[in-house]
Amino acid sequence: MSYAIELECVIDTVKQSGALLLAEDVRPGGVRGVGSKAPVDEEIGRLICETLHSHFPNDSLQCEEGGGYIGSSLRAFVIDPNDGTRDFLLGHRENSVSVGMVDNGELVLGVVYAPFASELTGPDGLFVCWAKGEFLLWNGVELAGVSTESTLTSDSVLLVGRSVRGEILQNNLVMVEPAQIRHCSSIATRLALAAIGQASLGLTVRNPLSAWDFAGGQVLLQGAGGDLLGPSGQPIKWAGSLCSDEYLMGYFGSRSTALAQQVVERYKGITKDRY
Repeated sequence: MSYAIELECVIDTVKQSGALLLAEDVRPGGVRGVGSKAPVDEEIGRLICETLHSHFPNDSLQCEEGGGYIGSSLRAFVIDPNDGTRDFLLGHRENSVSVGMVDNGELVLGVVYAPFASELTGPDGLFVCWAKGEFLLWNGVELAGVSTESTLTSDSVLLVGRSVRGEILQNNLVMVEPAQIRHCSSIATRLALAAIGQASLGLTVRNPLSAWDFAGGQVLLQGAGGDLLGPSGQPIKWAGSLCSDEYLMGYFGSRSTALAQQVVERYKGITKDRY
């Protein structure tokens, strides 16, 4: 089955959403919001939900902000309008719009768009998309010739959240040595960067996630030949239109499942209270 029509619709809507984030960044008076909530999140959520519902009225919508809908099909779009809101309000710019699609337990489509230029996302931002039967695209170009790591080395780069500091950061460095660790605000952006080989692995530990946090990124990892693993070392599972593995204490995503499993085993071998 082709998902080309759905992918085209999601790409167009996510690009519009990215434009709203870019406009918010230069808004007179500064960006709106406090803590982990921003009005632009709701605005983007409504835009995506209204657009997708108008095109695919039988499909469910699972959205962190701005809407939601229980459809009659076994398909669902899983949406995070602005993954990384808290750090966005603090001035960091790796946040992203993320949409994943699940069809009767199978992840079939994913789009992650980090519209801001940054050291990690590049001068044009980061736009990664894939659908079953299609090529994995990075900023509109088919991804090819990317090497896949099978084990951690000193050249490996692992992405963690910006809250990982101090003793927690040092403990994580021990867990993944000899690899390097870099900070990235958004789990969706971390997973997208791992999918295209710009990072070895994106992870979060001791930070339970909702499905919309990782759905789009997990799809991209699968499109690249990898996957997102939980703390047991098994891929995050979906059933029907829902995720079976939300709120776990650890998510490890790489285009190399062997590398992800290596990090999971190290994590399991160390007292979790240290992380």
